[in-house]
Parts: sequence; C-alpha cells; structure tokens
Amino acid sequence: VATSVVKEIGFGGGFAGAPKYSSDGRYLAFPQPNATPPNPGAERVALYDRQTGSTRTLEATPDEEPRIAGWMPGNRAIVVSEAKHTGTALYEVPLEGPVKEIFAPGHGVLGAVSISESGSVYGIPHESSDSAPEAYVLHGETNRMIQVSAANSSLEKPPLGKTAVFE
Repeated sequence: VATSVVKEIGFGGGFAGAPKYSSDGRYLAFPQPNATPPNPGAERVALYDRQTGSTRTLEATPDEEPRIAGWMPGNRAIVVSEAKHTGTALYEVPLEGPVKEIFAPGHGVLGAVSISESGSVYGIPHESSDSAPEAYVLHGETNRMIQVSAANSSLEKPPLGKTAVFE
C-alpha cells in the first residue's frame, strides 16, 4: 500500500481468493485455479513465501476443489475441506509430501470449517438428508465429532423415500 505497487503472486488463470496466513506470517496459502487443459477450473493450494517472494503449488487434493480451513500446528501443513463422493472430507496438505485424508464423517456433509488458533480443534457445521444442520467440534487427536448445538433438534424430519435393492 505504501508504494502503490501491486505484486501478482498467483499464476493467473482465474481468481485466487480466500487466502490464509500461517501463524508466523511467513506463508500465504490460497486456492489457485488452473486455466489450462487437462483440468481447467481445477484448483490446487498455492503457497506464497513472503521471505523469498516465490509462489508454488502443493500436491493436488483428490477432487482438486480445496476449501482452505486453516493451518496445522507448526505451519507444516494446511487443512482443506473438499467433496468426497456424496459427502465431505478434511485433508492435510503438507508443505512437502502427499495429501492425507484426516477426517470424513461417513454420512452427511461438512459446512465451512473453522480451526482454532492452536490448530487442534475444528468447528464444523454438519448436516445430512436425515438431520438438520448443527454445530460440532472435532478434536484432531480423537477424530470424533461432538455436537455442541441443538438449534434445529426440534425440527420434524421431512418424509423421505426409501431405497431398496431388488434381486
């Protein structure tokens, strides 16, 4: 701002929004869209190093549509949420190395995930076809969601059809 100079840190090809700074302020992580075949529109987490001024992309997530939630403790990896089949999963995207799934509820979808400053507790809205949205907390060490709200518990469940397999 002081110099009025704008520095492009993305690789072009689309809007690179929703950045997250590492806790030490050294890195800026953001989803970087790909504009070229074979996967136009696919995104990867890009990492801008404020010390060196360089930007690089990290390993691809399975669906290549990461939503950055925040940083793991020690700024060694970024946590992202992403569609997985008909649900949602959380993945660890390390600064070096392969992407690792860290949590998938098995039923339903996760909303916008928030991570505590320590990086060990996640705030997660969760819902499914048979349960209304509620707030949950996930402790990274246990991988178990704990419901912390009952805002929609009194809602009646809508009638749903039944799926059956005939042989």
